Amino acid sequence: MKTNIIIFSSKEELRFVETLQEKFYHRNFAVEVWSNGFFGLSKSYIENFSSLKLHYDYALVILSDDDCVLRNGEKIFIPRDNVLLELGMCIEAFSLSRTIIVKKDKVHLPSDLSGIQTIEYSVGANENLDAITGTIAAKVNNYIEHVSLDNQTLSWDELFTYTKAVIDKLRKSESMGGFYFDVLVGINRGGLIIADLISREFGQNKPILSLFADRRNGSPVFDDQDFIINNSDIVKMLENKSIRNILVVDSFTRSGNSVVEARHYLTKHLPDKRIKSAVVYVNTRLKDTECLKYIDYFAEFKELDGKHLSLDGFKHKL
Repeated sequence: MKTNIIIFSSKEELRFVETLQEKFYHRNFAVEVWSNGFFGLSKSYIENFSSLKLHYDYALVILSDDDCVLRNGEKIFIPRDNVLLELGMCIEAFSLSRTIIVKKDKVHLPSDLSGIQTIEYSVGANENLDAITGTIAAKVNNYIEHVSLDNQTLSWDELFTYTKAVIDKLRKSESMGGFYFDVLVGINRGGLIIADLISREFGQNKPILSLFADRRNGSPVFDDQDFIINNSDIVKMLENKSIRNILVVDSFTRSGNSVVEARHYLTKHLPDKRIKSAVVYVNTRLKDTECLKYIDYFAEFKELDGKHLSLDGFKHKL
């Protein structure tokens, strides 16, 4: 899979950025230039900025000597104001570790950014632009290899953002692939968190039930009478005639087994109900596999094998 990068800069540096973009074509990257910023920052632009992290893995911000100002009687070069604003929004949306700053050597940065690691470059009269951008691309590649996106912790903000992407899909009309559900069934444990968030977002008092997945022997088991909490009691509640559509929810699926087995279990006992499923992350290796047909809605493919994700310091083993 390619690593998706989005580049921000002032319009004066567009030629430099396009040359840099070309240097990534022979690497495992998909790079886009955010041209919207060249035309100013509107309210909708700022409000929708956080959704960029749904489509890109890293943000690359070019800080060049766009403006010259007097500070304490000395002429200094600073980046364009809108690029600094975009840098701040990138750090907020992507996190500092996923925001890569490329800075021209003579550019002064605000004191709040002092100490942050940057990739510096200089463009002299006789220097080759291809060579400079090639070096920058190599340094970016080296940084990404050593700070793997797969090892980043999952913040609450990121969890909410990706859950919102699933909600947006569910909200669509039936003809556009959406789903109107009467009740949410969360697979313990993470599924209950996502079910609660979806219920809150829909704001229609959507009830939440939980299925207990016994994972003591590896593969999840749902149909067993030897549980502390018996899933058959949940099935009896779901037999209510007023319930027609059921959405099964989980936070992550590494093997796909939990979602697949939960759907099989409910379909077996509730053959007259319409049952669909939604998760936040699907393991990358499940692409083009049979189990995907049992997952109707998800936000993102993510490498999950052997990974532990942290929610604000709480270790959640996938």
